[in-house]
Order: sequence, then structure tokens, then C-alpha cells
Amino acid sequence: MIYGFVRNALFGILLFGLAAPGLAQQDTAKLIAQLTSENEKERIPAIDEVAKMGPSAPQELVPALSKIVTMGTAEERWRAARALAAIGPKAADDAVPALVEGLRHKDPMVRAYCAHALGKMGEAAKEGENVIRELVKLAMDKENRLVRREAREALLAIKARPEITLPIILKVLEEAEPEAVVPALEALAEQGKAALPHLMKALKSDRACYWACLIVERIGPDAAEAVPQLMHCVRRDRPEVRIEALLALAAIGKAARPAQEQVIDVLINDKTMGVKYAAAFALGRIGDDQAIPALEKATQSEDPILKLTATWSLVQLKPDDRELMKQAVELFAAGLQSKNPRLRSVAATAIAETDIPAELSETPLLQALVDKLDPETIRRVMDAFVKRGKAVVPRVIRALDNPKRRRYALQILNRIGPDAAAAVPRLTQLLDEVTDVDEKRDVIVALGSIGPASAPALPKLLELLKTADDETKYALTYAIGQMGEKAEDANPQLLELVESNDRFLRVSALWALLKINPGHEEIAKYAVPHLINALSDSRPGVRAEMATVLGDLGPLAKDAIPALRRLSQSDPDAMVRDLATEALRKLQDPAAAKEHAPKE
Repeated sequence: MIYGFVRNALFGILLFGLAAPGLAQQDTAKLIAQLTSENEKERIPAIDEVAKMGPSAPQELVPALSKIVTMGTAEERWRAARALAAIGPKAADDAVPALVEGLRHKDPMVRAYCAHALGKMGEAAKEGENVIRELVKLAMDKENRLVRREAREALLAIKARPEITLPIILKVLEEAEPEAVVPALEALAEQGKAALPHLMKALKSDRACYWACLIVERIGPDAAEAVPQLMHCVRRDRPEVRIEALLALAAIGKAARPAQEQVIDVLINDKTMGVKYAAAFALGRIGDDQAIPALEKATQSEDPILKLTATWSLVQLKPDDRELMKQAVELFAAGLQSKNPRLRSVAATAIAETDIPAELSETPLLQALVDKLDPETIRRVMDAFVKRGKAVVPRVIRALDNPKRRRYALQILNRIGPDAAAAVPRLTQLLDEVTDVDEKRDVIVALGSIGPASAPALPKLLELLKTADDETKYALTYAIGQMGEKAEDANPQLLELVESNDRFLRVSALWALLKINPGHEEIAKYAVPHLINALSDSRPGVRAEMATVLGDLGPLAKDAIPALRRLSQSDPDAMVRDLATEALRKLQDPAAAKEHAPKE
């Protein structure tokens, strides 16, 4: 329980701020003696002290730390690597060989911190022997997600030349097991256009061409120079390769027009229906009128998926044809009623991807059809809308006016998040209009997900906070906290909630105060024990959010390390495990935590 004097103290903090203490300077000779001591109890505190010193640490300490990276216990090795990361580029000359050796260690913490340290040294580490090769290997590490991420981040920070990294990654695409391919794809896609010369080679490879098409699809319009090679892939024997090549051409869009005649031929003559579907879709994306006759013929197909996909593409090519649009909307709506789950999925995507005029989307016939949708189909439609993001927000805002559609519209806005900022005025109005308590909470949560752009709604939220029930107050504190520093007018009311008998409301208020007043050390000190307790909450979303906040607090939340470690290893929810792992990285790595240190 936090009593009134705490609230008064916090008021003073919010008004006047705090100064962060500086780090004490240590005697270099004494630290070297401790780092080289035979007593582990002396070595570990000395390592951590150097880490706290960061870039100001004397150069003379680097050789001792480097020796620990190669000869210490596993814990000493990762701590020493962490200290070298904190020192940064000036440690590179002496430390890089030791860190490269550490990249091969069996302990994933050692591998991760050595990769992290090389990344922090940046281009200064580039010339070290085998640095790039060993990091690329770790970027495909099958055992540990953290190791993979640190290695990829290090490669980007070091600015390794694509001509070195890409051939190694492409070799992985040809030889690796499937679980190693996804990290390779991510690494290649991050390179964007720089990857194209190497992707062109991969598109010629029987084993790698499928994966290369996936990467080209992610790069999108910038991959236009890959069109000729993709045209060769469209002629390959394996149907899955032809499908992915067509989807890559679709992602490239108008720049893929040199392939259009071939795509039309595939639509007409290919024997595999899945390939035909991809061809029909690609023609809509490529966007040339030459494809209209073939697409019109495909709309007469007895295959419902091909018919629907071809109709969608025709609408893209003939957006002003009102009669066609009407027929398409009715076909899409009927597809949502199908017993075929794949057809329902295609129909859901078609509806989200088509800018349907309001007068067509809200006819009684279509409303009646939509009213019959099962929960799974509704989920598919919502997923398709969320995937389009900002582009569908005007349509979703219109749906807020329909009481039958409002709940779904609010969920979509909630999932779109900050890109739904245009909905804030209408959502603010709904705070007055909506009488159902659950629906009002949905409005509040949607405002929170939008974040700082929802600040115009703050006065109404504060008014509701005075009289709301506890469950609504949870939603209100979330929404207000998500507004960040723009919600500073909420401080007095949040401080009142700090004394609540409701544990979760107390935690929610403290969380919001931290979000609104970042960097205030005393607020953090009061909040940390409560945030740690909330890590045992039965709701995965609460555990995930608390882990994230604790990680952002950096060294101030060091007492949370044991609880976060338990979550990272054994929480039943994968998202919680990942976020707990990320929080541990911030708490155990001063270089990362420094970004979140208290402001002076």
C-alpha cells in the first residue's frame, strides 16, 4: 500500500524533476588487479564496474576484459563482453579477436553478448579476422532467437559489405534446413535493393529460387530489375515456384508490365489452379488494360476462387465501372457465406482490398448477408482490414456509425493503432454517445492504441475517470498512459489512484505515470515492486506490458531480473517469453539500457 505522503512526494517529483547521480571514478590499477584476480568474487564486481563506466573506461582495462572473454566462466565471459560493448569502438583493436572466439562458445548468452559487443564497436570491428563470416553463421543460429537477432544487428551496425554477406546467406538458402531459412530471408530482405544482384543468381538456382521469390515479394516495387528472371521462374516445373514468382511480380506492380503477356498466358493455359489464381491476382496488381479480356473470360470460370480473384482484378483495372463494382461486391459477400474456408479467406481479402463506395457496401441485401457471418469469417475479414492499415481507416470510421458494425470497427482501429489517428474525433464523440459500458471501454482502448494522437480526447477521459467503475478505470489508465507526455494534465488523478485498494488499478496508475513522466527516478523506485508483482498476473497481455516497462526502466528495475528470467524461460505465452527476454537484455546490458536512463 502506498500512502498519502508518497503521493505528496511524487507531486514534488513531477513538479521539480530529479538529477541523476554520476558514476564514481575508479582507480585503474585497482580495477586491473581485481579483473586479473584468481578470486571470482572479485572479478565479477570489477567487470560490472567497468561496464558502468562505459566509454570513459580507461583503455588499459581492455586487455584484461578480453582475456576474461576467452578464459573465464560462462557468466564472466558474457559480462566481460557486455563491458566491452559499453566501452565501444575504442576497445576494438584489443577486443575483437577475443569476441570472435566468443561467438563460437556453447553458451548462447556468451554468443549473444559477443555479437552485441561487435555491433557496438561498429565499423571499427569490420576488419577483424572472420568477424563477418562468424556473425553470418550466428544470424542463422537454430538454437536461440536472441543470438540470431544480435548477430543480424551487429552485421548492420558493422556495415558489412553485401558482396561478403549475401553469398553466405544465399548458400544457406540452398543448403539449410527450413528452420534456418526464415532468418536468412529476413537478413536478405533488410538489404533491399542491395540484395538484388545476388537474388538474381538465387532465382537461377533450383533450390534457392523459391525462397528468392519470397524475398523479392517483400522488397516489392524496388525489385523491378528482377522481372526478367522472375519470368523464367514462372516457367519452372514446380507449381509452388510458379506461384511465388507470380506473387513477386504482383508485389512489383506496374513495373512488372514486361511480364504481362506471359502472366496472361499462364492464366489461360496453366494446368494448376493455384497458379491460375496467382496469375489472375498478379494481373490486377500489374494494372494494364491489355489483361481485361483474359480476366473477363476467367470470371466465367466454374472455379469460385478463380472467378472471385479475376473479378477483383477487373475492378482494379476498371474502377469507374459501377455495374461491375456492384456485381463484384455481391460476389465477395456471397463468397463470405461459402462452406469453403479458402474461398471465405479470398473473399475477405477482396473486400478489404477494394475501396467499395458506401452506397454499395451498406445496401440491405449486403447487410443481411454480412449479418449471417460466422465468427471465423468475421475474424478473416477483420484480419484483412487490419493488414491494409491506414488505407481502410475512412471506411472503418464510417462503420462506427452503424451500431451493428461498431464493435468490429473498434477492434480493427485498436489493432491498426497509431495509423488510425484520423478516427480520434469520431471516437471522442462516441465517448458521449455510447451508453453500453463494454462498448465504451472498447472506444477507450481504441483511443489508447492510437497513442499520443489521441490527446484531444484527454479531457473527456479525465472526466470519465472521476466516476467510472474499476474495470473502466483500467481501460482509462491504459489510454491515458499511451498518450505519453501529452497527458501530463492527468498526473493529479493518476496519483490519487496510486493509493487504490485494487492492486491492478494501482499498478495501472503507476504504469501510466511512468509513461507520462519518463525518466523520473523516484516514480520508478515506487513503481518497480508493483510492476514485478504484476508479472505474475493471470493475463498474458498484462505480463507482457509489465515486462516491457521494466525493461525500459533499465538499471532502476534490476530487482526484476529473477522474475523476468522465469518468464523468459517458462511462461506459457510465446509473446511474454520474447518480451521478457528483450527486457532482460536491456537490464543486463548497460549499453542498451542507457537509452532509457533517467533524464536529468
